[in-house]
Amino acid sequence: MTVKETQLVSSDDARETDKTNQARRIGGSLVWSQIGRALDIGLGLVFAVVVVRVLGPQDYAVYAVAWGIIGVATLVASLGYSETLTRYLPTFAFSGAKTAATFVRRLIAERTLIGLLIALVVWVGVEPIAAWTHTPALRQVIGLVALLIVTQSVWDLLVAYYNATLRMRDHTAVRTVGQVASLIIALGLFGIWGVQIWVPFCAVLTSYVISIVLYLLGARSQLTVPREPIALNTARRFGGYVWLTNLATFGLANQVDVLLIAALLQDSSQISFYNVAILLLSRLYSVLTGWTATLMPAAAEAHTLRGDNGLVRSFDLYMKVNLAVLVPPFIFVAAFAHPVIVTLFGDAFAPAGSLLWIYALFSLASTFAGANVCHPILYVADRQRALLGLRIAAGALNIALDVLLIPPLGAAGAVIATSVSNLTTHIVELALLRRATHATYPLAVAAKFFAASLLAIIPAVFLPNAGWVSLTSGVILFGAIFAIAIWRMHPISVNDYAALKAALPGLSPVLRWFAAA
Repeated sequence: MTVKETQLVSSDDARETDKTNQARRIGGSLVWSQIGRALDIGLGLVFAVVVVRVLGPQDYAVYAVAWGIIGVATLVASLGYSETLTRYLPTFAFSGAKTAATFVRRLIAERTLIGLLIALVVWVGVEPIAAWTHTPALRQVIGLVALLIVTQSVWDLLVAYYNATLRMRDHTAVRTVGQVASLIIALGLFGIWGVQIWVPFCAVLTSYVISIVLYLLGARSQLTVPREPIALNTARRFGGYVWLTNLATFGLANQVDVLLIAALLQDSSQISFYNVAILLLSRLYSVLTGWTATLMPAAAEAHTLRGDNGLVRSFDLYMKVNLAVLVPPFIFVAAFAHPVIVTLFGDAFAPAGSLLWIYALFSLASTFAGANVCHPILYVADRQRALLGLRIAAGALNIALDVLLIPPLGAAGAVIATSVSNLTTHIVELALLRRATHATYPLAVAAKFFAASLLAIIPAVFLPNAGWVSLTSGVILFGAIFAIAIWRMHPISVNDYAALKAALPGLSPVLRWFAAA
């Protein structure tokens, strides 16, 4: 073999090693991201159930409105910095540790200052906000709301840093400590002071402070290296587009629904019913999609290494995973919506059952349209202008439908308005992605998971309504039938199995059962 041939072989071996290492690093991060999201949402759901049951429909409505305000304020303060960090930190990291550290420190400092300014505006404007939302009790907690705006702004950016560096295990540990602390503090303060609306705000604020301190301690070695001049023009333009898109997307957000229900209806219990239904399904959605935190950085790396082919492969693999983890639970929740609400939150919140049913069916349709998958890949493909225009249109549609449907239908009108607008957005995003990358939709995989889920839900719905007993029995029966059905359908192709085995070697014996021969 000649020297040139030897060099070519060595180069090919190096590329294969890089691909293997990248696959395993992304696979490990994906697993830890999912574990972390499960712990985060699980503990958060326990916290939410405690708060809902203790406060009741009236006080919980004030709590929901306050968090709507926090969501609006942190969105305005975000400037797209979290997505900018996730998108560009892998690129800056190739230029060296000093460049990456300077980039992160600058974003954290700017985001903190902006958060302080927005919090001050909210604190000063509490009187008109309380009058517009019919929640005079908001005045009692406005100081805590302002502090939460600042701490959540910093917390969001630190989470983005850990996601961008694929340090999901560290993020999981920190977030779990924070969630446990918030739950313990809430239970302790409720036990000492009784039903007080400020208690859950104090608990969450403490959770954020603890998490921020631990995040900074964990990243100090990476972020304390000397500064280096960097050019951020491209990153800032990207962040500007993302920020405008997110502002437009706010028209699709749950916070705008809560605020419009408060403004258009005198019945505050409608806010509670809406928030409970959205809370439950959004928590489930979040816990099942923890792995998507790796999507944008992984797609960015794949695009850097393999161009558009990397984006096509990212869409194909992530879309199949998305279908696998979301289609079965959404069908189960739609079938058991009313028993789930009553069992978790009590008879006082029974009207939320119909809202959960509507939301689950629309979420199922959005899953088939690539919700959570297309949007980040389109950012990597530099389609942020198209996304901005789409989100502006969809946000305006949602607000218009809210104003039209909330007065006659109450909270159900808000659920329908947001669901229709979201589904429309996801369908258009899927069309944009297919046009941009020429990716093929995994129709056969989608059909298999849908068919297996429908087959599994039929026996479960005939179980008697007996609270936790029927829910637990339904989950077991549904899971067993679904596993058998999907095993017989073999939804994992040979190529998909090879990719998953490279990324998740520990799960390969399980995945083999569902893979084609």
